[in-house]
Amino acid sequence: MTLSLRPLFAHRKPLSLLLALAATAALARDHTYLETLRGNLRDGYYRTHTVTLYAGYTYYFLGTCDSDCYDLDLKLKTTAGTTLSSDTADDDEPVVGLHVTRTGRYNLEVHMPDCTVNPCEYEVEIHAE
Repeated sequence: MTLSLRPLFAHRKPLSLLLALAATAALARDHTYLETLRGNLRDGYYRTHTVTLYAGYTYYFLGTCDSDCYDLDLKLKTTAGTTLSSDTADDDEPVVGLHVTRTGRYNLEVHMPDCTVNPCEYEVEIHAE
């Protein structure tokens, strides 16, 4: 069986090994694509997206950004600010996952540490299983 993600940005380089492995693991099991969050950010800025997550499901957030972006980070937090999962590696394809035990609203912070031509566009796909 061959699995692949649809391209978030057609002009991007191939997905990193980490993203490909996480995506394959998520897509190989029962999962549901939920939505894609989109936006643009200047170098050094971040944006918070509030999402509702339901108990009993595992969620995957798969990020990517345009060719002028060299580092994109994701942090999934409670509304009180506690970090539950994050990917702050020095790369432009972050992946975070969380098995939710309490239904509620959560904040997904998208950070743009390295954008060479401002602003840089980003996308984050949300999947659940």
